[in-house]
Amino acid sequence: MTTASPQEASSLTESNKGKFIDVRTVGEALTEQLPGSLFLPFDPVNRQRLEEMRIAGRVPILVCRSGSRAKQAAEALAAEMDGR
Repeated sequence: MTTASPQEASSLTESNKGKFIDVRTVGEALTEQLPGSLFLPFDPVNRQRLEEMRIAGRVPILVCRSGSRAKQAAEALAAEMDGR
């Protein structure tokens, strides 16, 4: 798991090497949307769901309002990937 600065995250998405994945709650996502992001609430974040979203070959950049759920989702995803 790697933490990216906003500039690094933007650079990854602009070069099509990364994709923003919004892991906020439904209520949060309804009030504000991140342009170009895919919405995937925290609970179902896993490798299979990301593959279904067709972001293969791109870095998933997990985002939420405070960073807490994004960090938890990233840690869970990293643990799943390590245990392949």
